[in-house]
Amino acid sequence: MNWKNKLNPLGTQPKKLQEDKQEILEKINKVSESQAISDLTEEKKDELELYIDRLCKRCITVELSVITVRSTHQEKAILKIKDILKKLKADIQSDTPGTREKITRYLNTCTTDGDGTLDYHFQAILLDCAAEDQKEVKKRLQALWSALVHSEKSVDELCKEFS
Repeated sequence: MNWKNKLNPLGTQPKKLQEDKQEILEKINKVSESQAISDLTEEKKDELELYIDRLCKRCITVELSVITVRSTHQEKAILKIKDILKKLKADIQSDTPGTREKITRYLNTCTTDGDGTLDYHFQAILLDCAAEDQKEVKKRLQALWSALVHSEKSVDELCKEFS
């Protein structure tokens, strides 16, 4: 019996389920904010709101947790990254000049092809993080970029704390 083959999915499946949960909540949010709802009768609106509320509650009751094992050095690095992401969130919310460029530099730093300008300070901190954290940081930066460009997603949801 190959234990490695059995253990690997235990880490990836919960992460996938968490992503699916987040995607469902985002779709529910889009539906609830849809302009088409205003065309419904009051009775249908109330019915839809109750249904949306039930769906949200069902999603929220599902709690998944995957713990990333980190060394002390990696723990310090992820705390620094969290601070950087919080600052980015604040910069987006306050419409601080240069935020787009900063996110672009951070994203360039996260990619292997590295097209464009890199942020070497950010890179040094990121390289000190666990591999799982590096992947998660890249996903969050991509989501922040999408939120900034398309204004479709809530910054608060995208910047929630790491598990």
